Amino acid sequence: MTEPESYVVDTHALLWFLSKDRKLGSQAKAILESATEILVPTIVMAEAVTTIEKRRVSLSINELLHAIEDAAFVVVPFGSDTFRAMLELPSGIELHDRMIAATANMYDAAVLTRDPIFRGVVETVW
Repeated sequence: MTEPESYVVDTHALLWFLSKDRKLGSQAKAILESATEILVPTIVMAEAVTTIEKRRVSLSINELLHAIEDAAFVVVPFGSDTFRAMLELPSGIELHDRMIAATANMYDAAVLTRDPIFRGVVETVW
């Protein structure tokens, strides 16, 4: 299998990377540290805000924004093309995960995640 050229980060991977949490997988960590471009779906940003506001991670919203603006992260919008790609995915997948997987499909990217729901739907790296 060839290595993907693009990567989409899920919420846990993004927050664990930014907060230096040891739960982050070694492959995902290496990619996040070295990639020149990591795609961040807008739904990941929204989920990250909710997680930070609930104090489930030791990171502030300002730290999140600063990291996103200063690193290789590119926030990608959820538009009608991505919506159509989402409709092609299995309906049993939770809405947020379908949006992340659809974004990965739109950019022919692998998802940096440990969430097993993505397996068989998109390529994953952890």
